[in-house]
Amino acid sequence: MAAELIILPTAYRHEISEGQIRHALANILDLFENEGDLPLTIITGHGDEEGELIIEVGFEVSESGNVVVYHATQARPKYR
Repeated sequence: MAAELIILPTAYRHEISEGQIRHALANILDLFENEGDLPLTIITGHGDEEGELIIEVGFEVSESGNVVVYHATQARPKYR
């Protein structure tokens, strides 16, 4: 069975769309492991085709191999 991308409602709090999240995950600029209160992996990536929007996406890989996204927002300075 193929792994799925699961985007939780919390990932939409900062008005980042599903398309922007998917684009950032496909166009990773940097990766930070074990960040935040949960042991999340944070990536920064391009959220648009033009490369003008840099977002951070916080996720974990479940035991079944699914990518579960908890967080997405415009990249803060510490992740740039």
